[in-house]
Amino acid sequence: MERKMKRRRREDENIEVKSTPLSPGFVLSVIKITNTTVSDFALYHCRAANSLGVSRSFLMLHDGSGKSQGVKMREGR
Repeated sequence: MERKMKRRRREDENIEVKSTPLSPGFVLSVIKITNTTVSDFALYHCRAANSLGVSRSFLMLHDGSGKSQGVKMREGR
C-alpha cells in the first residue's frame, strides 16, 4: 500500500514524498523533486523516529558543476 505524505509548504509544489510499507516495522520513503530550479539546490535533512529511536540522513541536491554556492538547509518531509 503506497501513500503520499502531505507537503508542508506551498512553495514545495515540485516536491513529492511517497512512503510504502515493506513489512511490519519497515517503510520505504522516496522523495521526488521535479522541474528543479536553483532554489531547490540545497542540503536536505530527513528524520525518522519511532519508539526505538531516531535516525537522520542528509542529501545534497546540486547542479552537477561541483561548486556549492551558499548551501542552505531544507527540512526533509
